[in-house]
Order: sequence, then structure tokens, then C-alpha cells
Amino acid sequence: MKFVFGLREAFRSGLLDIPWVNAFLASKILVAGMKDDGGIVAVCGIRSVLNILTLYVCKEWRGRRIGSQILKKTIDMARERHLGFILLGVFYDNIRAFRLYSKFGFKEVVYLRKSGLRVMMLPLDFVGDVTYVSLRGIISLLPNVFWAYAAHWVHNVTVRNIGNT
Repeated sequence: MKFVFGLREAFRSGLLDIPWVNAFLASKILVAGMKDDGGIVAVCGIRSVLNILTLYVCKEWRGRRIGSQILKKTIDMARERHLGFILLGVFYDNIRAFRLYSKFGFKEVVYLRKSGLRVMMLPLDFVGDVTYVSLRGIISLLPNVFWAYAAHWVHNVTVRNIGNT
């Protein structure tokens, strides 16, 4: 297994077989895990001004710690590029993903029961810490309706728009 960074033409066509390909094509940080024959088995990207992370590991490669390896490399690149934080949305019933993200320090910002989505954040520096504390403060002051709209927007950015390939 080797990891390739950036959107190189050599593996761009391999991304077309990955679900949510649009999320990865628009990434400002992109890491792909590749087999020796060049096939992509995992992809992790961060995109948009909100630094939204999307991670995908092919089913037959799950349970081999590839998700952990590629997530670590992506977080390291985010730190090198001085991103303040990383955001992501994970569905409540995706326990495996929630545990993985928690292991790397992602904290739940809000859980939206209606959509079943957990919005999680990984602060990477002081700005990220302040952003996390501010968001948690806003949650306590604003009604859940606001967060339902915010989560719907995050969901659209992370999943729905991705499906329009």
C-alpha cells in the first residue's frame, strides 16, 4: 500500500470508481491509498472554506487500519497547511467511523436527532480551539432549528452534492 498526495492525473481516472467522487475532485487536500497495481482502495479529502473532511475506504479493504493511516496523513497535511480545524458529518449509526474520528481527537459539536447526523470538529490550533468553543456556545444559545438548517447545509456539502456525479 502506498499513499499519493494531491490530484495527480495518474490516479484521477481511478477516482471515478469511488462513491462521492465530486467531494474528492474538489479537495484542497487529497490523499489516496493505492495498491501496487495502481488501484485506489481509500481516499480522504478536505475541501471548502469550512475544511470539510470526506473519507472513503473500499469495502473489501475495511478492517485493515487503512482508514486510520490515511486519516493520519490527511490530518498531518492539514496541520502543515495551517488549517485551524477540520469539520465532518457522520451518521449516528456509523459507530465504526465515529470511533475512528474520536480516536484522532474529533469532538462532537452537535448531534441532530432529526437527521441522525453528528457534526464533529478537530481543532488543529488556537483558532480551531476558539472556533470549537464558540460553536458550542452558540449551540447552547440558539434553538435546535438553527442547527437543523446548519446540519442540512453541511450534509448537502458533504454527501448530497457528492452524489451528483
